[in-house]
Amino acid sequence: VACRPRGTDPHGLHSRMVSRRLGFRLLALIATTATVTTSAPCEYRTLVAHANKVLGANWDAELGATLTSHGAPRVLDTTTSLLAAYANAKQQPDRARTEFMSLTGAQWSNGMLPRHIYAPSLATSLWIEDELIPGPLAWNVTGVSAAATSGLAALPLFSIVAERIYDETYDSSPHTADAVSFAESVFDSLYKYHDYLHTERAASDGGDGLVILYHPWETELPTTSPVFAELMREARASGGLANWTAAADDSFPPQQAALADFPGNATFRSELALAQCIRAQRYDSAQIERHCPFLLQDVQFNSVLQAADQALWRIVKLIENFGSASKAQATQSRIKNVKGWAAKKPVLGLWSQARQTYLSEFGTGENGGAPKLSPVDAEVVSNLAALYGGSLPGSQRDALTFSMMSSGGSGSFQCGSYPVPACGCAECPAFDGGVWMVQNHFLERGLRLNNALSVADWVRNASINLVCNTSMLEDPSSIHADPWGFHRAFDQVTGAPLPDVHGNTSTAAAAAFVLTMREDATDPSKPHAPVGHSVVLALMVVELGLAFAVGVGCLVTSILMMRKLRSERDAPLLFPQRRQAERQSSAVQRQEEHQERQQQQQQERLLSDDAEAPVDQLMPDTEAPMGIVGFVASSVTLIPGLRWLRRGRGASAAGGAYAPS
Repeated sequence: VACRPRGTDPHGLHSRMVSRRLGFRLLALIATTATVTTSAPCEYRTLVAHANKVLGANWDAELGATLTSHGAPRVLDTTTSLLAAYANAKQQPDRARTEFMSLTGAQWSNGMLPRHIYAPSLATSLWIEDELIPGPLAWNVTGVSAAATSGLAALPLFSIVAERIYDETYDSSPHTADAVSFAESVFDSLYKYHDYLHTERAASDGGDGLVILYHPWETELPTTSPVFAELMREARASGGLANWTAAADDSFPPQQAALADFPGNATFRSELALAQCIRAQRYDSAQIERHCPFLLQDVQFNSVLQAADQALWRIVKLIENFGSASKAQATQSRIKNVKGWAAKKPVLGLWSQARQTYLSEFGTGENGGAPKLSPVDAEVVSNLAALYGGSLPGSQRDALTFSMMSSGGSGSFQCGSYPVPACGCAECPAFDGGVWMVQNHFLERGLRLNNALSVADWVRNASINLVCNTSMLEDPSSIHADPWGFHRAFDQVTGAPLPDVHGNTSTAAAAAFVLTMREDATDPSKPHAPVGHSVVLALMVVELGLAFAVGVGCLVTSILMMRKLRSERDAPLLFPQRRQAERQSSAVQRQEEHQERQQQQQQERLLSDDAEAPVDQLMPDTEAPMGIVGFVASSVTLIPGLRWLRRGRGASAAGGAYAPS
């Protein structure tokens, strides 16, 4: 791998990102129409039906799980089996529950759920035909697991699949008790695995929530990826594998080199040496990090764990609300931990601003101190799987989708006719990593979670075309009587299937295809949509009628309001001159009222003064006789006083000052 120095941007991707956003929008619009016309046998519902047939044919009743392909060795790959349970949850929820319980039944005493589970008949096998990784005898997990397993951690899809099975059981069961009982029965296993990852596999500081992988086989990248060749070279250079490399030389049969997954002698021997180092530490995380030189914070693994943490939190709430009182009480002590895991978004810490993408981080061990991890500066499809972890910032989402759809230059993944290859075009020019159906499923689901629906449709259409075009060219007598092209990987240029021992009956490819063709809430494999065209048309007519009625109502209301404004009462509001005249008239009227109040107050003061005047000023100082004579005398005496008052009132009305003479 020709890896560039970290922090460099020779192609100017970051500087051109803003100016090319418009081009990305156009590409996204074109992607929605990028469909290939196929014949009737390749109609996607037909393909989904045949994918379900492949899943059924690969079922192993004794193991209670789905094998990797038709006639494959009886070795369970947990990622493949979980995807099969996920796909079966809609059509066969009972089988999905059985498979899920079979996988969690192999859980280790420390909580780890292993990547590989071997049939009891293979318990003493060192190598298994058509299997790249060594058998259970090479792992020697006695003491940590009662089952025959590998010593590798499984992709943490368990909580996501468990929630899906719960939903489907809840919908299909006449009583919700079955769904709640399933959630209660698997919660302990789910919690223990998440707790193992967040404690045993956490970085030394443990604060960012990222977890560490100990071996390339714990990732979802193809084993032939040149990224692993580069990382294993670094591991050998560190000296940490010196004690194990010699033992790994010539320790595998020659037929392993003939397998399509074989990564080359140097890389494979280093991977075997690393497995022996892990086993020698008795699977103790602290010892592994100190002595085994492979520590990887993988973007995809951590993204899936981030989504699984949120699914586990929802399962906790389901048990708390609908479960039995005893189980809900037992869950209380763990709620704080689960809530804390679900609240974090650790994958955001792997964003590279310089490269405008997510990058995994790698180190070669503690060597007496904290592990020093640095970005793996290589463009691989697992970096794009950060979308699966949940909603990303808009700028980061746009950068990832742009790299998927751009061709040429740094960070581009549009290397052929079919998206999305396992390795970027510029990073691995000589490596045809192929388009992997499982990776397309993770990308399609992640794009929908981030509301990049047009690009998600583009990836989904590519999956349909790959399966369909291959199916049209398959030889019916090659492997199966039904020539449906459910291969694990396809050539990104020609669409032809890549060589693989699983052929066209890959469980992982069939399950990923079923999941890509439908969203969790619906099942497009049914022949007709839940709502017919006539019903949709009727709803549209009703909505248009309601909209028209609302518009007419608004128009009538506006007309009535205008008429009311033109009435005499509101006319001054419409004619400014009339409003000004009314203001002036009101001012004159207020002035007259003020003057009248002043005059009335002045008269009241005068009357008050007269009432207080001495009596001898109004009448003589002699007693008047009583009777008629007295009345006449009094009247004659009062006449001058009345005239005096009359003169004073007239003078006040004229506005002058009154002064008695």
